[in-house]
Amino acid sequence: MKKKFLNKIGIVFAFVSLLTLSSCFTFISINQPNSAMTGEQISSRLLIRTEPDPFWQLDKSAHYAIIGLLIPTDWSVDSVYYEPGDPGDIGPNQCAYLPPDSSDAEPGGQVDYWTDSLNVHFPPPEGMHWVVYQSLSKDSTKLDTGYVNLFIKMTVGHTSGTFNIGYFVSDAALDFSQENWYTVNLDNPIEVLKNQPPKIDSLTAVQLTEDTPVFFPFKSWYAFVLDETPDSLLDYSMLPGKHLTVVKNDSGFIITPSENWFGTDTLQLIVTDPNSLADTASFCAMVIAVNDTPSIDLPQKISFRNDSTYSLNLWSYATDVEDADSLLSFLFGSDSDSLFWEFNSRLGKLELSAPNFNGECHFFIKVIDSEGASASDTVLIKIEPATGMAFSNGELPAKYELLQNFPNPFNSTTSIHFALKKAGMVKIEIYNNLGQKVSTLLNSKKNAGYHQVFFHGKNFPSGVYFYEIKTNDFRQVKKMLLLK
Repeated sequence: MKKKFLNKIGIVFAFVSLLTLSSCFTFISINQPNSAMTGEQISSRLLIRTEPDPFWQLDKSAHYAIIGLLIPTDWSVDSVYYEPGDPGDIGPNQCAYLPPDSSDAEPGGQVDYWTDSLNVHFPPPEGMHWVVYQSLSKDSTKLDTGYVNLFIKMTVGHTSGTFNIGYFVSDAALDFSQENWYTVNLDNPIEVLKNQPPKIDSLTAVQLTEDTPVFFPFKSWYAFVLDETPDSLLDYSMLPGKHLTVVKNDSGFIITPSENWFGTDTLQLIVTDPNSLADTASFCAMVIAVNDTPSIDLPQKISFRNDSTYSLNLWSYATDVEDADSLLSFLFGSDSDSLFWEFNSRLGKLELSAPNFNGECHFFIKVIDSEGASASDTVLIKIEPATGMAFSNGELPAKYELLQNFPNPFNSTTSIHFALKKAGMVKIEIYNNLGQKVSTLLNSKKNAGYHQVFFHGKNFPSGVYFYEIKTNDFRQVKKMLLLK
């Protein structure tokens, strides 16, 4: 029976049609790219008509499909599968490679080794060979005339030129004795062009800010890369610099400067195509300096006697990345008028003193760099009396006594001294100007002698307060003023 050759249509894909009056398998169309790059993966789609044999009529038995591909020797086949074009026709089914030395899954027929038979009936030209695939399971059709879609994915080799790709379809129960028991087409030209490596054009410098990571999407490099492969299919990677780290994620690069570093560094962009051909180019990254805020970390608490001084080397507690210690300036403040200070800016030395004061206060220090950035910290200072008692000449008091608090007015800590001529329970309580008790400073047994307690008004509003002492034999109230 005579076969008509397939007609090719289209610019990008070849469309081939072949009709016979009656056959088991007939190619209706072959869609294959007419050009490709070396290393590129291509897809072919074949539409096949199935019909009953004119002599044997419809074969409803299930058989294994045989697909032959005539391709260049350096090509590889990635997948072969088919789906029914009409409900009830054969498929869907995956196909597996059938080695030349392996029999098909229905041995005993006139053809069991299909590669050898194809080489005999359709000898391949130099540089090409037949590869055979067989369906993983048997299929049968219930249609007098049906259609099957065959899908083939192949990876083009590295040899350029024009090649005629061949396609062959039959089943494992048939052979070459009747032309309508198979369908074949050997005239499907494709031009393979040599794939060139990507070319990175001159890269422009990028700019970052000190201590700030910057995200650069892959798309930001597309304009600098020349390649036949679509930009989105290229692989982008980047080598870090001396002071810049690079982290790659799914959509781009995160470039991060080293801490407190600024200046110019060099990075490398690498672009690789699917064939592992690559180009590398260097570019500059400029990191712009920003003024870092100074820092100061004072001790939480210091203490000294009111007949002495306390020294702090502020250059040990205050730091700045850009400025030398001598360029830093300081501002000071306290919540007590009884605390005095003197600062030697040449040496960075601070002297604290509090003559005739007993108690606690807060000292505030603010450090300022040469560009006006600042930071602050606070230290709690405890000043202790020069003797073991707040007021004592070494003798026990002759009477009960409650002294006026000091300092007064105060912000926000004041000391209260009292004298007991004999031991006993002592309670000292604080009241606001409405007569409401707001704090109990002492409620315990004390020995005869001189004593001191502190009232911390940090959490209380400014105003007049009263403090009261109670013992079994003594009670007295005094007034004090909290000013914030």
